[in-house]
Amino acid sequence: MTARPALDLAAISARYQAALDAKPSKGGYSEKGIAALQDSVCDVPDLLAALAAATTVGPSHRETQSGPRRMSDTHLHLVATTYRQAWSQGEYPTRAVAQHFGVPHSTAARWVMKARENGQLGPADGRRGGES
Repeated sequence: MTARPALDLAAISARYQAALDAKPSKGGYSEKGIAALQDSVCDVPDLLAALAAATTVGPSHRETQSGPRRMSDTHLHLVATTYRQAWSQGEYPTRAVAQHFGVPHSTAARWVMKARENGQLGPADGRRGGES
């Protein structure tokens, strides 16, 4: 692989600013403005190549896992605490867990189930949720 020359970011920035200054919203197109725009657009492939070269993407967390993940007792305790607090305030508890942790409702429901299995939450009170 051949090394790419370093990009002159100051020159690229100046060309980009010249192109922005030549936008139609600031008046009609001029030959100078069209040339500035073309010059700035020519920098895009070099910038994308530099970005791709500078970005190293490793395997995802999921790809490096060996076997199923186990949720920590601390996490399940936080799930149970969030659930109980929402339930006591008359809110939908699983929805509150989903919103608190920023996860889909289905994930929150699975976590609530795991918290019940782990003894962090008591059994549900029928279809109403909560704890019996």
